[in-house]
Amino acid sequence: MIKQLKILIKLLPSAYRFKLSLVGAAIMYLVGIVMALSFPGNGIGIVFLMMGPIWVSQLIISLSVSNLVQVSSFKKALHTYLSAAANFISMILSYLLVLLVDGINRYIHPEYTDNDGISLFLACFFFVIAFTLYVSFCYKYFIVSSIFLVIGVQVVGVYYNFSMYLGENTLPFGISAPFPLLILSGFGIIFVSSLLQYGISLLLYKRPLSKTAQYAGLRKYM
Repeated sequence: MIKQLKILIKLLPSAYRFKLSLVGAAIMYLVGIVMALSFPGNGIGIVFLMMGPIWVSQLIISLSVSNLVQVSSFKKALHTYLSAAANFISMILSYLLVLLVDGINRYIHPEYTDNDGISLFLACFFFVIAFTLYVSFCYKYFIVSSIFLVIGVQVVGVYYNFSMYLGENTLPFGISAPFPLLILSGFGIIFVSSLLQYGISLLLYKRPLSKTAQYAGLRKYM
């Protein structure tokens, strides 16, 4: 798999609108950082910080439209475990950025408490699951998965507001845990979510790609 990941990295610059996707992802991260630092304890910045995998997935799927990929054994790997692996790596990087933002908030905002940090990480965990499920389904069932994503984000927003009133060091369902364990659980959630994406990709592999999920310029090649 390492060898194929290296091949994928070499192929990514040739993906459709690669530079535009990089700019879009950079803007998302920048907006997320600014909002997370400007409004500590407000989970809206986390939405932007955890959207990185969506850009990565779009680049990977656009590669599969290539005739060269279509006729090679690399196609199935690209749609299944390579996509899951790329999602895992990008989620980890995004999560490390969330950890950095949490540390900076504690330094520059004296009023920033553990409860604010807990609310931030709870929002992060939900978005990890929501965005992973979205990229697992959207390239096959774009409209339905987009509707569920919007609903999921709204549910997360409601739960996030309630979580701000939870007790200190409290996980969902009232489970008490030390703050370091809360942080470590994020890595576990990302790992399990990526495994789930891999499983879903195997089930949906033979389903045709949704043209609606692609850039207009790519649709004529599908």
